[in-house]
Amino acid sequence: MPDQTPHRPVVDHRRGLFLAGAGMILISPDSLIIRLLQTAGIWEIAFYRSLFLGIGMTLLAAVTTGCGLAGLFRSLGRLGLLSAVLIALTNIGFVVAIGHTAVANLLVILATIPLFAGVFGWFLLGETVRPRTLAAMVMGLAGVVVIVSGSFGGGRLFGDAVALATAAGLGLNIVVLRKAPPTALIPAIAAGGLIGAVLSVGMVDFSAPSGRDMVFLAVAGLLHLPAAIGLFFAGTKYLPAAEVGLLTLIETVLGPLWVWLGVGERPPLRTFIGGGIIVAALATNALVALLRPANGRVRPTADPTSGD
Repeated sequence: MPDQTPHRPVVDHRRGLFLAGAGMILISPDSLIIRLLQTAGIWEIAFYRSLFLGIGMTLLAAVTTGCGLAGLFRSLGRLGLLSAVLIALTNIGFVVAIGHTAVANLLVILATIPLFAGVFGWFLLGETVRPRTLAAMVMGLAGVVVIVSGSFGGGRLFGDAVALATAAGLGLNIVVLRKAPPTALIPAIAAGGLIGAVLSVGMVDFSAPSGRDMVFLAVAGLLHLPAAIGLFFAGTKYLPAAEVGLLTLIETVLGPLWVWLGVGERPPLRTFIGGGIIVAALATNALVALLRPANGRVRPTADPTSGD
């Protein structure tokens, strides 16, 4: 009787899809959780979200690496520390942006992160930018222009600008983490949360958040975000970069939907149009990468463990 057990690469690929997909689905209500907070202001959210994320990821790092807080920072190295600072700044930027623009605007602008990573990879590491990726960058920029054009005079331009800066920072961090040791990822996220809390503490009104809001923030930072981030990055090690890029679009699609259903925040029409352009550009680029190997020939059976 022939062996019916799937080949190891197939099993790993399925495991990667399940873990990373579950992580993206789990993190997709993140914006809704912030919108549900009633008494905490932007800086209170930024501080407690960063603090609890730092504590949660420090606990996760202690379990996975066996090092305490002091060992955590010692294990970072220069690139890990740079990554932690970028995580701190972009975590604050995410909260500031969500306080000044529509959630849909924020999430579709954040969908340009892979495009920024491509630009920084070319500029800093000399990585080749393929013509299809360059075309996706141009389309992504066009989508952002459409979104931002709807914010003039509407009070959302500042939030859109912070969202774009946050996307750029996250794209740069992808390049930094590419050069850093793989073991630096979880410590960098943990340290980034703690650094973000330090950076925002001077702006916090500690009497503002209600007990209800503190429960939301604690659950999100200690459990929700570490679980989502842990699942996602555990899955990405089994998947090519193109598939990872596709899976990140789950939050782009589901995030605004949860906010629409939860608090009735309907995305502006131009966000639908611009977001459609960005998602189409990224999805097309990723699908072509999956179907075509580096030499341009279509591969009948893709190796799920290989990158683009």
